[in-house]
Amino acid sequence: AAFGNSLALSFGAALLLAAAALPVALAMRARIVRAASAGTDLPYALPGACTGVAAILVVLSLPGGGALYGTLGLILFAYLTRFQALALRPVAAAAARLDPTLDDAARGMGAGLLRRMLRVQLPPLAPALAAGGILVALTAVNEVTVSSLLYGPGTQTLGVLVFGLQESGQSPLAAAVSCLALLLMALLMAAATLAARRLPGGTLPWRP
Repeated sequence: AAFGNSLALSFGAALLLAAAALPVALAMRARIVRAASAGTDLPYALPGACTGVAAILVVLSLPGGGALYGTLGLILFAYLTRFQALALRPVAAAAARLDPTLDDAARGMGAGLLRRMLRVQLPPLAPALAAGGILVALTAVNEVTVSSLLYGPGTQTLGVLVFGLQESGQSPLAAAVSCLALLLMALLMAAATLAARRLPGGTLPWRP
C-alpha cells in the first residue's frame, strides 16, 4: 500500500505541476507574474515540516476541512505546494529563450491563445516540461517530512514506512524496504531513460 500511495502521489503531482507550469512560464513575461512566481521557491527552500504544518492550517481553516486530514488529497496538496519550483523553473528557463516572433506570427494569422499555446509553444517546451515532471516524480516518491505530518490510516507513504520501521527498532525491515525503494528509483530512471530516446536531448538532467 505504501508503494502504491507513493507512486500515485508522485506521478499525480508530476502531471499536475507539469500541466500548470506551461501557462505560468509563458505568462512570466509580465512583471507581476515574475514577482509572484518567486514565491514558488519558498516552500521548497523551507523545511518540509513548514509545508506540512501550513497545509494543516489551511485545511482546518476551511469549512469541513477537518475531514481532509489524513487523506491522500491533503498529501497531494502539500506535494503540489512543495515541489512546484522543480516543475516550473526548467520550463521558465526554456520559455525565456523562445523567439517571441513565433507567437506574434501565430497571433497575426488569427490563432487564439489556446491554439498558440498547444501548436506553437508546447512543442519546443515539451522537453523542459518532461524534465520538470520527472524531477518532481523522482523527488516526491521517497518524500518523508511532509508525509509524516499528514498521513493517516491507509495513506502511509514509502518514506513514512521506512521511518516508522527504523524508529520502532525494526532496522532489518527498514533496510529491506529501503533496498526496494532504491530498486524502484532505478527502475523509474531506467524507464525514463528509455522513453527519452524519443524526445529531444536535454529532457533528462542526467542524459545529454
